[in-house]
Amino acid sequence: MSAAASATNVAVIGGGISGAVCASLLAARGVAVTLFDSGRGAGGRMAQRREVMEDGTELRFDHGAPYFTVSNNEVARVVNGWEARGLVAEWKAMFACFDREAGKFTNYEKEETTKKYVGVPGMNSICKSLCLDDGVVAKFGVTIGKMDWIQDRCSWSLASLDGRDLGNFDYIVATDKNIASPRFYGLTGRPPLLDLSLLPQLSMMIQDIPVRPIFSLMLAFADPLTKVPVQGFSFDNSDYLSWAFCDSSKPGHAHIPLNSQSWVLHSTAEYASKVINIIGPRKPSADDLAKVAEELLKEFQATGLNIPHPIFMKAHRWGSAFPATTVGGEDKCIWDKSIKLAICGDFCVGATGSDVSLLPCYAMDQHTNIESRLSARVNPIKHKEIAVNTKPLEEAVKISLKDCLACSGCITSVETIMLEKQSLGDFVTRINSGKAVIVYVSPHSRPSLAAFFGLSQSQVFRKLTVLFNSMGVKAVYDTSCSRDLSLIEACIEFVAHYQKNQLSNGREAGNNLPMLSSACPEDVHDVFVFSNEDKAITESKSVDFMTLEESPLDRLLTNVDDDGHLYGVSGGSWDFREVTLGE
Repeated sequence: MSAAASATNVAVIGGGISGAVCASLLAARGVAVTLFDSGRGAGGRMAQRREVMEDGTELRFDHGAPYFTVSNNEVARVVNGWEARGLVAEWKAMFACFDREAGKFTNYEKEETTKKYVGVPGMNSICKSLCLDDGVVAKFGVTIGKMDWIQDRCSWSLASLDGRDLGNFDYIVATDKNIASPRFYGLTGRPPLLDLSLLPQLSMMIQDIPVRPIFSLMLAFADPLTKVPVQGFSFDNSDYLSWAFCDSSKPGHAHIPLNSQSWVLHSTAEYASKVINIIGPRKPSADDLAKVAEELLKEFQATGLNIPHPIFMKAHRWGSAFPATTVGGEDKCIWDKSIKLAICGDFCVGATGSDVSLLPCYAMDQHTNIESRLSARVNPIKHKEIAVNTKPLEEAVKISLKDCLACSGCITSVETIMLEKQSLGDFVTRINSGKAVIVYVSPHSRPSLAAFFGLSQSQVFRKLTVLFNSMGVKAVYDTSCSRDLSLIEACIEFVAHYQKNQLSNGREAGNNLPMLSSACPEDVHDVFVFSNEDKAITESKSVDFMTLEESPLDRLLTNVDDDGHLYGVSGGSWDFREVTLGE
């Protein structure tokens, strides 16, 4: 170990498989690692549940990830080391798929098809052991409440939720997406840990990653299920179940009375979402879980596999079982060297194959990237880095005539000047100076963001509000309503001008063109220069408006959406409000 390596101090946030593997690999290279986890122990979704029956019999269930597979040589090398240490063993079992409609098993999988590994004596044994490796200091029951980047020291300062100083660190590896998620506020009453102004683009990527929940059902039977010919199977055509496995058939899993069997069922994500929509985001009550248990057991018994009533039954909710999308790209992690922050986890790599398997090998796969980058001074390895923000803060935005849409004079005037004068650095400086900064969001900016991220416009506005508030902005305003009010005022002014013109000149209506009122110069420009989509006006000064056909009128502020926002409905004109205000 070199002196440079021993001087490197890394904090790993999260004690699941991602955090535990990363901590172990870094420590093996001589890096000093401190791992923090808010739970009572390591494991995360590779957890093992301890339950006690009424007669005092102790049961243990792998109620999260049932197994993992190995997909590349680097991961295989790590797993071989675990196997030599007795942390894992191959689960030599038969697997298949059960067609709920046909009532039979299909697609039997041979043992040698894909090796499946399990932790011994439980799935959490892997994380527990890795957190005890030399060079790893694991601190459980600690929730990070503050994470500050100290620019002049190029290091991080951490504090717990109760205000305790946790120390300074050269690098941070975060395996919990909640560091930048609004959900952190709901859990703790505080803004997300990561200062979003440090990595605004990154923060938008991970602050609200959609997840797919599941319920797991732990079952113990007095006798083996002799009508089930396999040890694990997925479901086809079931609205309730997606996966079932015999937990007691795993090597080293003798956590049940002799001649008995323990099984774990996983629900479909659709069923779990339906239940959560009914009971809400709160923690499920005992009655809620009992109802879920009854429904899942009923579906299991409806298979015709002679499933008896269990001697033990309990359900558990995994509210964020696996991500519905991923953000890690080819690197399978997110890395920003400017602030020495790495972010990893299943949301960076996703899960493939069976939805319920939660294969942790995909979480392991990324860490050769992270540990190599953080300890590059010991064993340099070249890796492609994700560029989160490659444009210097003070670099001016330039637009040229090739970008021109001929909408008005903006290429040579207002918008160009505003773009060239904007500065993220100046914006952040003003916030940090203690000034009350207020941001208003134009309705024109939201549709493009909504289309890019696949969100609704109201979601975009809510996310922008969270982003700016977390940066220290005092208030974030929507200009949609004020924009419509300004159009109403323009309409009143238009009518007043028209009536005054008729009275003063004594001419018949239509002889003189009235003034044009618009919130955008483009509309006026189009009337005089370009063809209108609806009426093909090419020379508006020569048009007799009395001869034009009528069309439905635009309606301002006459509708309210589910979020309580006012919006307009376009008629026959080329109107923007339906796009910018409607959902």
